[in-house]
Amino acid sequence: SLFIGDRIEEFYGRKAKVIYPFAHLERFALPRVIWNESLQGLQPDLMVGAFAPYKRVDLAIQAYNRLGRPLWIVGSGQDEKRLRKLAAQNVKFLGPVPNEKLVELYSQCRAFVFPGKEDFGITPLEAMATGMPVIAFGEGGGSETVTEMTGVFFKEQTVESLLDALVRFESRRGEIREENCRARAGEFSKTRFQKELSQVIRESWKNAGKDEALLNQVLTIRV
Repeated sequence: SLFIGDRIEEFYGRKAKVIYPFAHLERFALPRVIWNESLQGLQPDLMVGAFAPYKRVDLAIQAYNRLGRPLWIVGSGQDEKRLRKLAAQNVKFLGPVPNEKLVELYSQCRAFVFPGKEDFGITPLEAMATGMPVIAFGEGGGSETVTEMTGVFFKEQTVESLLDALVRFESRRGEIREENCRARAGEFSKTRFQKELSQVIRESWKNAGKDEALLNQVLTIRV
């Protein structure tokens, strides 16, 4: 990400070429589930990831405790015992789930919550690939993938800031369209990644004075 590129320049004094990772977009083609809140209750929001301190799962739990909306959390990790104690009844821990189940969860939940400051972050791309908007912390990799057309940002890693973003999201739900979310995720395809990585390798090979014909014989990118 550009976020990590800036850190490389800060600490090593070198410019970095950014080639964004990709998501397996073809997995997330399921249509959005039509949720009837009058019959099914409030539509849950979703969080997916390891239970590590920098992921700020605690921040999401505290915000949803106060808001009272349902939050479903997929994952496990070192902080699980503490986080379970922190959570109110509206927060549901689903544990690790297989890919098929995860796709279903993405397709049926209202919004994806991404409160950590990540190097990049694949899960927001997966969420947007299913048409789901993202509520993200406005620093780190998430700020480079989520846009104002696909989600809402909060500026500080505090409960109050996240709650403000949730309120703003509710007021903007009709503006954040499924097709925009899917289109944004589509920009982070495997094909794009392979093309950009191949181009950088070829440029570096050429700048080093190597035989391009030899590179054509040996260069195979497998992801």
